[in-house]
Amino acid sequence: MDLHGGGMGMDGQQHPQRRRAVDIEERRRQNRDAAARHRQRQQERLSTLERHEAVLQQRVSELRTEIMSLHNQREGLPQPARDPLTTTLLSMLETVDGLRSSLDRCVDESVAVVKELRCIARATERKE
Repeated sequence: MDLHGGGMGMDGQQHPQRRRAVDIEERRRQNRDAAARHRQRQQERLSTLERHEAVLQQRVSELRTEIMSLHNQREGLPQPARDPLTTTLLSMLETVDGLRSSLDRCVDESVAVVKELRCIARATERKE
């Protein structure tokens, strides 16, 4: 008789069943260990990201302060004088830009109308 319970039973199946149970338990232990390592890596990654976030937030705060300082400096500067020609040219450019936008909208609308007319023409041809 085996004192460790690993001997063969009367049907000869006890040892393979015990081996399977040991294998299953070993896989479970390995899975638990792997899960623990995964959780540890996740925690380390989270800590790294949190530290990085704090650094970035500090940088954002510094940049915002710098922007405010630059805005304040700019407000104290005199506005450059524009000659009448520059003012006229800028006005003309704004007008041209507005006309271009209107023309783009008209072209888009025309394309849509042409597509609709083609659909109507195809539908009419099918009816005939």
